[in-house]
Amino acid sequence: MNKKNNKNNKKKTKKKKSTFLKVFFRSAMITGIAITTMLIMGILLFSSTDKRLEAKKDQLDVNDSSIKQEGTNSKKEENGINKTIAVFGVDKGESRTDTIMVININANSEKISLISIPRDTKVVWTDEQKDRAIELGRIYSNEGKITDMSSLGGIDNIRDFTICTIENILGIKIDNYVIVNTNIVKNVVDAIDGVEFNVPRRMEYTDKSQGLYIDLYPGIQNLNGEQAEGVLRWRHNNSFSEQYAKGDEGRIETQQLFIEAFLQKVFSPQILKNIVPLIKTFYEDVTTDISLTDALTYAPYTLKIKNYSLETHILPGESRKENNLWYYILDEIETENMMKSILNPSLN
Repeated sequence: MNKKNNKNNKKKTKKKKSTFLKVFFRSAMITGIAITTMLIMGILLFSSTDKRLEAKKDQLDVNDSSIKQEGTNSKKEENGINKTIAVFGVDKGESRTDTIMVININANSEKISLISIPRDTKVVWTDEQKDRAIELGRIYSNEGKITDMSSLGGIDNIRDFTICTIENILGIKIDNYVIVNTNIVKNVVDAIDGVEFNVPRRMEYTDKSQGLYIDLYPGIQNLNGEQAEGVLRWRHNNSFSEQYAKGDEGRIETQQLFIEAFLQKVFSPQILKNIVPLIKTFYEDVTTDISLTDALTYAPYTLKIKNYSLETHILPGESRKENNLWYYILDEIETENMMKSILNPSLN
């Protein structure tokens, strides 16, 4: 049975492996990579181009007892540092989390796992979350999409709503979080003189209200900041005659491929030696519970990075239309299997 589950998990979980960074000092590795990775990856993650309908109903119980709390704790850190960071990309109004990623950094396996959570994932608000929303004078919904939790509950209260829900879904504890806006994408990509990337398809889209003009052809090219933003945001053209076959999953896969290309550039010697001023320059474009002082303190340790191993995953599930709205319905069994393989790689 376990073999069958593992086999299915490997099929449904999107994995891409390369070599990730080994550091000479273990404690420095986890903090340095955690801070640098979340800031770097954070700049890539933000809103989709189309305006999405808000959810009204769903039937997902994110508090299912079958998902155990296996996340980071002090005892685990004594045996081997294991950090989990949530990265959120916000829309133009900086309230709705249009892109959600969770990064787990495991010192024992020397691996970084990146989990993308589709913004349309169905969730239910817990009684505690409803009470908290009332206490804060915010609006809540009985059921909806995870992207709307930060808008309704308030982006400043992201731990009470979105992060709490992610912890319930994945069965882990989120140690730190980063919220980024769209401005940082153009700035950072331009600051490192672009990123070489194989654009997977023709991408064309115009939205004058957002000042968004996407006009890219397939093939390997060095993308500047504006072009990189276009690659990351594109879902379809204006007439919908060209779009990702798998919807948001297709966009997520492109984002993950770009992240790999971006990291190769960022971890090159010429960029790493300037990582401190880079963090200083763009720290104002992120909101995080890690202080700038801490980020700068540990940033130099990233210079000791040699190799890396990166795995990317998409939350297991499928898109489904209910009550005339599209949702992403997670597969709870496959999600649990995925998290076991991430937290306990020796079981694979």
